[in-house]
Amino acid sequence: MTIDPDEQLLDELRAIVARTDPVPAHVDEAARAAFGMRSLDELARLLLDSETAADSGMRGTGETRMLSFGAGEVGLELQVDVDRATATLRGLLRGAAGPVTVEGADGIRHDTDPDEQGWFVVREVALGRTRLRVASASVITEWFVL
Repeated sequence: MTIDPDEQLLDELRAIVARTDPVPAHVDEAARAAFGMRSLDELARLLLDSETAADSGMRGTGETRMLSFGAGEVGLELQVDVDRATATLRGLLRGAAGPVTVEGADGIRHDTDPDEQGWFVVREVALGRTRLRVASASVITEWFVL
């Protein structure tokens, strides 16, 4: 089998670039996140983040953070409590039923089944980029940072 000299040259150039100017980790992570969203039916947008709504008149400045996501009839309300290197998420799923999956950018997943009213709790979620998925409604939240 003969090796195409052009392909051999391209392979050598790729190796040189990978050694001398590798892709930054955050760019690789963002590309993987974008690729992971290619088959979504609907993206749940961040509607409220108490961390950025300091001037909105919301009461309380403790460690608890409130997040609200919406996509059509589906809504997710989250209360985030951080304790050192992990977080506890207490949530309410509205407009859909079925399991909720908490996904970290590191690939770790936590699956939970909301109760009859839509309430759920997920403990020991690693801090970092996170999103929630409701497969039964084909909805996934934007990435957010815990």
